[in-house]
Amino acid sequence: KPPQALPLYHNAQQIKQRAYQLAQQTLANETKRHTQLSVRQVADEQQNEDVTLVTTDTHNPKAVAFIEFGQHAREQITSEVAYHLVEALALGERAELWSWASTKRAMTRRRGRWVPSELGQALRDVSIALLPVSGLSGRRRADAGEFCLRHDGNTDPNRNFPTGWRHEDGSEGEQPLSIPASRLSIKAFEQVRNTTMGAGRDDVYTAYINVHSGEWSVYTPWDHKTTVSDRLSPWADHVISRLDMQCRCTVGGGGAVSGYLAFGSAMDHMHTAYGA
Repeated sequence: KPPQALPLYHNAQQIKQRAYQLAQQTLANETKRHTQLSVRQVADEQQNEDVTLVTTDTHNPKAVAFIEFGQHAREQITSEVAYHLVEALALGERAELWSWASTKRAMTRRRGRWVPSELGQALRDVSIALLPVSGLSGRRRADAGEFCLRHDGNTDPNRNFPTGWRHEDGSEGEQPLSIPASRLSIKAFEQVRNTTMGAGRDDVYTAYINVHSGEWSVYTPWDHKTTVSDRLSPWADHVISRLDMQCRCTVGGGGAVSGYLAFGSAMDHMHTAYGA
């Protein structure tokens, strides 16, 4: 039987259904007071698997943020964050999370101004794309009772990307992109990037964010080296320092500050292959 606390989390199917429901609500909202959402399935050609992709309909954005959740099956709380983030995008200040005392404490600025009042302004310039549950195959098993499961079968999705990939302990897969989770992550990212940066645009800043649970940290490339990438945006240090004010995290290059190297990670690949 599931642990008593598990009903507090929505399962993968419920998260998918809620995304489609909210997208329909924003489509029917004639006043266009809140962010318009689009939801679609991204399918893997090699196996019968797909993932749900949620995007904001932002006209002519200056930047796109691609945020991936639930890459590891047991990190269910990350997909729960995605669930509430989609609600916040669709419902604005009517979303449940804004009623939580902890949200108010964390998100109220020093000058006493509420963050929700500033979201509309920011979202006019930024297109947001979310994969609420990217490791769907493993997540289904976790939802069914395998609560400690990390991998997709015998493969760690966050060790199965081409950049920095190498044979280690077997969890990296037989070869890069050997499982649907890693292939679908790239396919979804490319769809978002190609849509946002269509018509030859090369002036759109692209950010890739991979959300995990289990430690207080904010990592930047590289995961598979002990050095920090020299191709990061000039804004990276500023953004990370601002995040650190909230979470007091371990921050910096993943391989440099985490105490271990991660070969074949999604972050390193998105940074190398697409300049994210």
